[in-house]
Amino acid sequence: MVPQSGPWCGLYLRREVFGLLVGACLATGLGDRWATAQGDTAPELGRALGPGVPAGLLAEAEVHVSASLLQVVYRLSNAGGRDVGLLTRIATVALDGGMRFDPSTTFVDLEGRTLILRRHALRDGGVEAGVGLTLLRPGESVQESVVLPIPVPICDPERRARRIRGQPGTEVVARDPRRVASIALVLGAAELDPLWRLVSRSAEHPDILDPGPALARQALLEISLPLDRSVEALDYETVRPS
Repeated sequence: MVPQSGPWCGLYLRREVFGLLVGACLATGLGDRWATAQGDTAPELGRALGPGVPAGLLAEAEVHVSASLLQVVYRLSNAGGRDVGLLTRIATVALDGGMRFDPSTTFVDLEGRTLILRRHALRDGGVEAGVGLTLLRPGESVQESVVLPIPVPICDPERRARRIRGQPGTEVVARDPRRVASIALVLGAAELDPLWRLVSRSAEHPDILDPGPALARQALLEISLPLDRSVEALDYETVRPS
């Protein structure tokens, strides 16, 4: 299977009004398969639990780099005794206006020489990403992947909004070349209350649930992945159209 990349536009909630997320998130997942891109480096593993992460939630990940693609594959397992909700399905809008929850749509940011891949609800800076919840029962596991083109374009709605605020007539584009030496994969999860009644977000995606009160319990799981060789990323730049 050859990974392909393509543009997606996510949904965000600003002042309780849904709209299109400005900026493209380039990602396509490989579902439940461990696929490797041609010319991969050796896999790297790492995990770090943040405060409030559900007890028994285990994570492992590996990264592969080819000449044109960056691929991160990760597996989450529930070794605890209570249901866990994964808040990693970011809502996107299809060309026909339908809602999708592609398993790898990802927010991308840059901090120093670390590329940050975020798959969780955003709740700061006046922007809230629409997400769906995947139910992970005790003993179950799920495997997903993220594939990004190299150079990797930044896709961060909060940072883009900050850069353009107060500068009418300007645009924010990802075209400033940078080199990154590591990856931080940040995933959202919440321990679910057994009394909560979870319902599907849509008939088209019956397995993707409305997070409801789980959003307030979201905790972030961070997995650190060093790279064997640096990768080019494209940071934001504020420009005026000519």
